[in-house]
Amino acid sequence: TELRDLKPQAELPIASVWPYVVAGLLTTAVAGAGFYFWRSRRAVAIVDNRLPHEVALDTLTEIEQMGLPENGRYKEHYSRTTYTVRLYLEKIYGVPMIERTTGEISIELKATAVNQDVYRKIINFLDDSDLVKFSTFRPDVASAYQLLNHARLIVEATKPSEQSVTSERLAVSNQLPATSNQPLTTDLDRIKILTPSSVHANGKVKA
Repeated sequence: TELRDLKPQAELPIASVWPYVVAGLLTTAVAGAGFYFWRSRRAVAIVDNRLPHEVALDTLTEIEQMGLPENGRYKEHYSRTTYTVRLYLEKIYGVPMIERTTGEISIELKATAVNQDVYRKIINFLDDSDLVKFSTFRPDVASAYQLLNHARLIVEATKPSEQSVTSERLAVSNQLPATSNQPLTTDLDRIKILTPSSVHANGKVKA
């Protein structure tokens, strides 16, 4: 038998990996760009450029939709409504109101440009609310919603004129950053429900 030389091992073609590397990099880049664009669009959408009276009216509508009086949650309803008006008045008059008693607010308001009719509406509104928040008095459902109507009247009576609104909105737009990653919140998120135990003997709210 004649011995023959062994044939060399066949060489299989090895595909280049570079096309796959390039394709992977391109896919990653496209996905990253898409995510950045989506995040930017979402951030712009949640910027809150509402004016103080618009925030107050929107918050009062949210309170109304909660239906607290129907569930017997009168103190919470009155606390949320009063807080909304206090915060709004604090913003437009520059008078601290969140942790002030009604008597203190009355003194502070007299030093502002508020007219006497609106001043009386504000004080009557706060007195009516205090009666429910800081005592055992229990109103009826109709009275609870009447408080909301009084709150809206106060906001409507003190909001700026249409010309001033246009100027303020332009000023707010110019001051806003291009994007914001903070979620849009309403004043409902910051309302502290007041009960007799959360108030000092002198009538000031405990921290």
